[in-house]
Amino acid sequence: MRHLADIALFAAVLLALSPLAGLAFFEKDETPEPQAPSLAEGFLMENASALAWCALGIWIVGQASLRLAIILFFVGGALNLALLAACWLYPRGRRNMVANLKTSFRFLRSLRGLDLALLLYLLAVFALTFVLTLAPPNGQDYDSLTYHLAAPAQYLRAGRIIELPYDHHTYFPFTMEMLYLLGLELRGPVLAKLFHWLMLPLCCAALVAMGKRHLTLRAGLLGAALFASLPVVQAEASTAYIDLGLTAFVLLAFGYFFNWIQTGKLHWLIWSSVFCGFCLGIKYLGALAFGWLMLWMLGGMARRKSFRAKPLLGFAAIALLLGGGWYARNWMWTGNPVFPFAYEIFGGHGWTAQMARDYTTDQLAYGFGRAPSDWLWLPWRLAMSPLNAAVTSSGTVVGLPFWPLTDAPLNNGAKGLFETQGSLLQSLLGPTLLAFGAPLLLARNKPALVKFCGWSFGFFWVFWVVTGQYLRYLLPAFALLCLACGWGIEKYLGRSALLKWTTALFLGAWLLFAPLFTLHNARGTLPVIMGSETPEAYLKRTFSGYEAMQWASANTPANARFAVYGEPRCFYLERDYFWADDPHNNLIDYEKIRSGDDFVRALKAQRATHLLWNIAYAQNGGFGTPPPQIEDAIARGLLQPLFEARGYRVYAIMPSQRRAAAPQRVEKQRVEKSETEE
Repeated sequence: MRHLADIALFAAVLLALSPLAGLAFFEKDETPEPQAPSLAEGFLMENASALAWCALGIWIVGQASLRLAIILFFVGGALNLALLAACWLYPRGRRNMVANLKTSFRFLRSLRGLDLALLLYLLAVFALTFVLTLAPPNGQDYDSLTYHLAAPAQYLRAGRIIELPYDHHTYFPFTMEMLYLLGLELRGPVLAKLFHWLMLPLCCAALVAMGKRHLTLRAGLLGAALFASLPVVQAEASTAYIDLGLTAFVLLAFGYFFNWIQTGKLHWLIWSSVFCGFCLGIKYLGALAFGWLMLWMLGGMARRKSFRAKPLLGFAAIALLLGGGWYARNWMWTGNPVFPFAYEIFGGHGWTAQMARDYTTDQLAYGFGRAPSDWLWLPWRLAMSPLNAAVTSSGTVVGLPFWPLTDAPLNNGAKGLFETQGSLLQSLLGPTLLAFGAPLLLARNKPALVKFCGWSFGFFWVFWVVTGQYLRYLLPAFALLCLACGWGIEKYLGRSALLKWTTALFLGAWLLFAPLFTLHNARGTLPVIMGSETPEAYLKRTFSGYEAMQWASANTPANARFAVYGEPRCFYLERDYFWADDPHNNLIDYEKIRSGDDFVRALKAQRATHLLWNIAYAQNGGFGTPPPQIEDAIARGLLQPLFEARGYRVYAIMPSQRRAAAPQRVEKQRVEKSETEE
């Protein structure tokens, strides 16, 4: 029952944002396909763009006041609903709306056999991931607690969008995070997570729309079901990450771009550029999608030997106008539009050459290897993980690229395949894309869309291979490949009996396995979702830092500012804070710290009033540790211990004229009592 408010508010927000009044103006017979959008395509582009426009508006207005941004959201939602009511009262508008709704229901009722089964499968996956999204983010939602949710929470505490120089992630484009900010303000983290869950249905709807227009409806449904079945996709859908958001807008940009290629109609190119702009505002990887479509345009002009500057420049101008603001902001704040990347080219205030090298090394430490032999085996290793992985005696995850031919391990460096076995399980992809995608290389007479998806996948693949090999970075490419595989599966099902039944059995087994695997991995969240466990008890069980952060949020002044060591997952610390660890930023020059007095003086220079220290940083997801002078500061009474639980210590930073000898003994008893209760 506790989730009903989140669900009701989520439905209300979608209703307020959805341009349902457009149904009153959509008269299909006036502009026949393929030049014009279908009812489904128009509804999809309007609703997806409404979310992005809302996020962009919150960001722009939020520079001055987030309260004003939220008020304008309510005003805009009220106007949208008023327009819907006016259209319903207008006879022609009501007639069009009823006719369009009837058309949609007739289409759904016309589905039979495999098409109906695929639709029901998609609805089942949507329902499963929706339910799993209702659990509050725990310690495993690393990036959510680190910055996807934590940074918007900091903005809300400040009352506006501000620079957070302690965290380089906050210089990334933040379109999805603006929706999370709205969710946090209206209700909390569960409502915020639901915005990312929404991106999964949007991805699947875009795949179905592309397949229906250029291939067949069944190919689109097969591609959507295949994409929704990927365990990494299902895991992402229940988190407040941003990769499914990027994937949804990439698919819309690519789909409308291909419509322009096929029809030559300018409005398709304009819509594609609009969604490219939104891609630029979601993640730096959005620039990759934008750049690839620009290259495709140039290549098409070169093949036709007809260069036209207007569509090219117009496409770029719209995209940069909508998405370039995030990069201009970085340029003003740091001098680097893609901070903290490309430091060798742009530099960047708040970063150093050594930090840039360390960051690059850390990014390249993950993945499946970058030697030529690794490149050859990458498709197999991606498909067969975690079956082709093993854990050494030291805990390092290594690859077994030649399994089942041999079980000889191949270690790819200090961290190996992934840092932990858990990360590998969360990133499971499965063998379906390899099994159904590889034969496409030999297929003849492939449709133009399948070729377009294939070349686009290859472009994303090459970039991924030579850079950061995080599987979620490939989600847009996987989605395009799934659509191509959907066309291939439809062909396989129409061939010989042996190929037909082999394909059907393998596909059916996989579609059944994937949600069961997701449900098995998420079994620890079911008690809090079903109401048999409180959110507080669940978070204490699943996030070691929650208890200390909860105590600090309830027992320190509202204007307290924390210096945090060894733990970047600070979302549940409901106070202003900054990461004080040396590797995160250069806010504090630790080379100049010689004593406890120097240490405390440096913290006070950052306006810190309290300190949160994760002393078990290596096992609790932390990053860094205070300098040794912290012990001197504690011994001198400059830091007063307040609370300790599960390796997390809370200290108060004492004023310069005061020492905390007597209070320290009293609070130490509280610490010991807390340890006893643990």
